[in-house]
Amino acid sequence: MKKERAMARLGSISSLLLHHATIKKLPRVGYTLTTKKRAAFACVLCPGSERVLQSWDKYTAMNNPDVAILVGSTSDMYVAEKAIEVLEDAGVAYDLEVISAHREPTRLDEYLRKAHAKVYIAIAGLSAALPGIIASKTTAPVIGVPVSTKLSGLDALLSIVQMPAGVPVASVGIDGGKNAALFALRILQANSSAKE
Repeated sequence: MKKERAMARLGSISSLLLHHATIKKLPRVGYTLTTKKRAAFACVLCPGSERVLQSWDKYTAMNNPDVAILVGSTSDMYVAEKAIEVLEDAGVAYDLEVISAHREPTRLDEYLRKAHAKVYIAIAGLSAALPGIIASKTTAPVIGVPVSTKLSGLDALLSIVQMPAGVPVASVGIDGGKNAALFALRILQANSSAKE
């Protein structure tokens, strides 16, 4: 039975590998493009193995990631990398997207309609509108990460912590990607404990 399932999914997984191999501009996204997990996808050459199924399951987890990391600009990716490292070490499914709240509002709306993440990490500099806009469109917890730019990150920090009433956003320190991911893990653990 496992062999039939693997054979049926082999074509889809191979297509995904080809797709991601040709799009080099994309940042690391969830389980599909991480260096640590790349080897798991290489095993598609051995259809029928349990590892193929595990790789597919990890890919499909991106449709409902535990944590969604949204970055306002590619220049802020160095902060996202800190969060990614923590989430990968914890084995938590995540998705990573670069979406500008100011320049791509429609794309952000579409992403939030489809993502259904349990926690959002929003990384932004300057006026840092991204965390607040996400919080206004979802009931999931949002963690804002201010990025150090022209005013050493103070502009972004103040933008994130001064949200209006009814738009709750948690904030970590400037360039605090690691703490944002650790905070997200605690939120996930608290939700898991509450369900037990």
